[in-house]
Amino acid sequence: MSSTQRLPNQVLQALPAAEFEALRPRLKPFKMVRDAVLAESGAASTHVYLPHSGAISIVLDLSEGRTVPVAMVSRDGVVGAMESLGGGAASAFDAVVLFPGAASSTSPTSG
Repeated sequence: MSSTQRLPNQVLQALPAAEFEALRPRLKPFKMVRDAVLAESGAASTHVYLPHSGAISIVLDLSEGRTVPVAMVSRDGVVGAMESLGGGAASAFDAVVLFPGAASSTSPTSG
C-alpha cells in the first residue's frame, strides 16, 4: 500500500493524512470469517477492527441466556475502539462476523 492509498474503511478515510500515516504501520490485514467471535461481553478487548467489506453483528446478552442483535458494523464503522480507549476495559457486547469479508485490525496495546 502506498503512503497515499487509503483503505476502504470510511473511518480510516476520514482521518487527516498525518494521523492516518501515524496509525498505518499498526494496521494489519484481517480476514473476517462468518461466525467468528471478535469480542465477548465481559472480556477485555484485545483488538480494534475496521471492516473493509463484510459486516459484524453487535449482540447484547439478555437475562436467561437470550441475546438480541442491536447493530451491524460494516465499512463505515469500527469495533473495539471504545474499549481500547479505556485501557483494557471489558466489552459490553459480543461482536460476531455476520458476513465474511476483509478488515484492518490493530491491537490497542501494541506500540
